[in-house]
Amino acid sequence: MRYREVILGFVVEPSGSRWLTHDGISPGVLEAIDRDAPRWIVGTVEPWSARP
Repeated sequence: MRYREVILGFVVEPSGSRWLTHDGISPGVLEAIDRDAPRWIVGTVEPWSARP
């Protein structure tokens, strides 16, 4: 069994930042599977201080 890590971040918008929605998470996870990436980030994780 291979281990894969998908890190869920957030989205930065002009009005501020927000957490990912299901509509943003699902395609990102599917892309991670398609690419067979050992580690994949969906959204933004930096700067962490910008998180909602």
